[in-house]
Amino acid sequence: MGNPSTALGKRKSTRPIILSSDEEGTDKARKNEDSNSTFKDATPSKTHRVSSEKRFTKLARLNSVNDALTGRSKTPRPLHSIALHSAASVLLLRDDLLAWYDKVKSIRGMPWRKDYDSQLSGEAQTQRAYEVLVSEIMLQQTQITTVIPYYNRWMDAFPTVKALSKATIEDVNQRWKGLGYYSRAARLLAASQKVVGELDGRFPPTAASMEKQLPGVGRYTAGAVCSIVFNERSPAVDGNVQRLLSRLLALHAPLKGSNAKAPLETIWKAAYDLVTGTDRAGAFNQALIELGSTVCKPTNPTCGACPLNQGCTAYQLSEGKIVERTEKNTEIEELCRMCEPFPDTSTAVTRYPMKIEKKKAREESCAVSVIEYRTNQDRWFLLVRRPEKGLLAGLFEFPTLELDSSAKESLVESDATALLLAKFLASPPPAKAAAPDSGSKNPVKLMGNTDAGSLLHIFSHIRMTYHIRWVVLSDSAASSRSPLPALLEPEEMVGVEDSDSEVEEGPSKRRKVDQKVKSRTISKSSRKNRNGRSAEQTVRVKWVKEADVEGENISTGALRIWKQVQTKW
Repeated sequence: MGNPSTALGKRKSTRPIILSSDEEGTDKARKNEDSNSTFKDATPSKTHRVSSEKRFTKLARLNSVNDALTGRSKTPRPLHSIALHSAASVLLLRDDLLAWYDKVKSIRGMPWRKDYDSQLSGEAQTQRAYEVLVSEIMLQQTQITTVIPYYNRWMDAFPTVKALSKATIEDVNQRWKGLGYYSRAARLLAASQKVVGELDGRFPPTAASMEKQLPGVGRYTAGAVCSIVFNERSPAVDGNVQRLLSRLLALHAPLKGSNAKAPLETIWKAAYDLVTGTDRAGAFNQALIELGSTVCKPTNPTCGACPLNQGCTAYQLSEGKIVERTEKNTEIEELCRMCEPFPDTSTAVTRYPMKIEKKKAREESCAVSVIEYRTNQDRWFLLVRRPEKGLLAGLFEFPTLELDSSAKESLVESDATALLLAKFLASPPPAKAAAPDSGSKNPVKLMGNTDAGSLLHIFSHIRMTYHIRWVVLSDSAASSRSPLPALLEPEEMVGVEDSDSEVEEGPSKRRKVDQKVKSRTISKSSRKNRNGRSAEQTVRVKWVKEADVEGENISTGALRIWKQVQTKW
């Protein structure tokens, strides 16, 4: 893996010089200077040097101008050199960190956590890589205590990467049920199929090759797997390590958004510098993750118990043991341009990392019809399969219609039911309950359409309100041997073009995708889904007996809808 420091190489700076915490300054002081210099190695020529007095007088003038322009009132942060954000003071403490890790690594009982063994055969390394990959994917957005039982059940069902590669999306979703972020399960399945089908059953041994070759495996996951399994000296920076390193480096800069590139590369470079000097790369990366998770917590960190506190710049600043300032002989080009103003006067370690205002979850609503077909002996319920990609990929749900924000309650109560019946039933009954002597030739009658209330279900990025109807169909002449009402498959190739991103993909975007897919001429028999089966072989709509509904691959939201409707029986 290449040195991440190259990502900080020559580029034209668009970030202003940080003059103080409430003043970002302007680039006028550097207008005629070489703006392509690196953060670390900028060395201005003699013609560009000015005396200390003139330089700081100039900075003070820029401060005043910027203060007038921004009008912001935040806590001043002294000028500081980019050298403040160096991991040099931590390098001497690596052995202390590893000694601490050796004492605590078994406390939380993670079944996938094992010491590196250089004597493993190729087959054993493949098994080890598979175990670590499963654990790392499961741990994304999920706590360890929740993951452990899911991991054990997963390994019972799919003990090897080869076993997983033979599974279907239904199989993996069933084992993933309740863990959330279902696209993770689909990515694991896709990665296993790539390893078995194209890579001769072996995982790529380097982070760079793994990230490039395995679908759904990013920079962190590749670094974690390859350092733990193959002892490659590759960094692995997850959210815990981001927080830890931002404090070790006293870096108060955005780690998300358009201005996050330089701060993130600073974090990754520090992680790289730390791991490259150890012969226990996997243990070291796990030690950083463990330290960030259990000691350097978002709130109430236990700094006194941290093996790195003597090298932690944020801790030393909070204790008054060092002062954040810049000597007068520091050149403008050597000043940090990443750090932002502090929001208050606190000097606590917890002011790092910089707090980012969370994006407000968007409000959406759907009409859901829990459609029941009742015979003299059985009760059947209609389930529809979601797209293969995107939110809740491949799971079954009750017939659902997304509602425009301006939709009226009348649409929720009547039109939505009619639209859903017409969409999925070959011979839909009238949307209103039929009179006994209506004379309709359709044997299937609508016997009831009951309001089952509304339900708020919160995703990470969506506040979804479900408006629920309980719709009862019946055929008085039907027997237990009579065929169920014929169903229609969705017209469009559902899910072919949907996004993989759960965060970005939602009903409001899916509708546009569906319209694009409808307008294209696509051979269904030639289009394969992730399991290698054609779309025609995938059942997307089906009747399920009442006793079997909860055993189907349905989401947590669908299960809540099911429970709410049952209260109306």
